[in-house]
Amino acid sequence: MAKHSLEGEVDHARKIFDQMGRRDSVSWNVMIKSYIENNRIFDAREMFDKMPVKTSVTLNTMIMGYIKAGKTHIALKLFTVMPDKDVVSWTAIVTGLCCASQVDDAWHLFEQMPEANSVSWSSIISGFQQNGFVCESLNVFKKMLVDGTQPNSHSFTSALAACANLAMVSPSEQFYCQLFKRGFEGNTCIGNSAISMFMKSGDGNHQETDKIFTIIELLAEDTDRCSLRLEGLDYS
Repeated sequence: MAKHSLEGEVDHARKIFDQMGRRDSVSWNVMIKSYIENNRIFDAREMFDKMPVKTSVTLNTMIMGYIKAGKTHIALKLFTVMPDKDVVSWTAIVTGLCCASQVDDAWHLFEQMPEANSVSWSSIISGFQQNGFVCESLNVFKKMLVDGTQPNSHSFTSALAACANLAMVSPSEQFYCQLFKRGFEGNTCIGNSAISMFMKSGDGNHQETDKIFTIIELLAEDTDRCSLRLEGLDYS
């Protein structure tokens, strides 16, 4: 059944499911997830409603399914009635609200989260940045560091993008130092963001971007970074 689900043969998977004499929670969850991955949220909800005993995995799957379908209000209703919310549940709903441009609501929920991990922090930082609240994005990034949470590549990328949008030289350099301090110097995505940041916030001499190219060992065939540098040259 799982094989057919992965291959997009969801109706075939459903036939196998219906023929099963005994179905456990894993079988139900696989079927629900299969419908969601094939953009059949109504069929997924039908299975969800029929499922005798719903697990946290089931609820998280449906919440993320509704978020994927752009039905954040229904995802929020499910989240509200969920008896045992874990970090996956909290992060999923925060991400969904950010995607729906409900950043204030996302932050309100984030503050209620019992325990946030690096993915949770990354979600809200990215949410602020992508919705145009770049100062808030940087402030939350700093709060994450104070909290003692190790930033991941996504949170670093969002923070660097926020610096670039604000053309902030001093904070840019601080985040750049944090980048190397925490071992992200070889990350291509972060390297691209750092190059763009210095191009936009620099004073026209490309000393810092040359340093980035040297340290992160830019490959000659890496056209994404080359195009970023050419784009930056237009700012001077």
